[in-house]
Amino acid sequence: MIKIDYNLTSYEDFFRHIAKCLKLKISENIITLTPDKGMGYIKYVNLMNGLQLLIYDYSTVQDIVYYRKKSEKEFYVLRLDDFTDKDGISKSSVFFGNTAQEWYYMAGANTHLRQINIIFSKKWLEDYLSNEETGEMLNNYLSLKTPLVVYELMDTE
Repeated sequence: MIKIDYNLTSYEDFFRHIAKCLKLKISENIITLTPDKGMGYIKYVNLMNGLQLLIYDYSTVQDIVYYRKKSEKEFYVLRLDDFTDKDGISKSSVFFGNTAQEWYYMAGANTHLRQINIIFSKKWLEDYLSNEETGEMLNNYLSLKTPLVVYELMDTE
């Protein structure tokens, strides 16, 4: 099992940390897994509006446990998961969390994981929600409910 501990709030820094922990090289903002680690890739994307994304599409030969420690900087993370185990059973989930809290995530060995992670600042969320009719109510609700995980098969709805 590989354990990746972090409390970074920059996905660019976290991306480099993953590469270092897995002993893999970065090429054009992509980490490509070598056959001894698994198959697939992890990609970093920096959007112009202040959002940062990590895109995972891989299977590993070992379990990888990601452990996010609490951070003093408050950011929010939205994660969309789709994984298929070695028996072909697919599951999906949506996770919304705050970097002021700690959490664990395990990417199981021989499981095909497809995931999009989006990180954004509290200010970005407040600015976005201020443009919405019920933004203040939603912002209060989110602060009470984080972290929030919903597991269900995701479809077009």
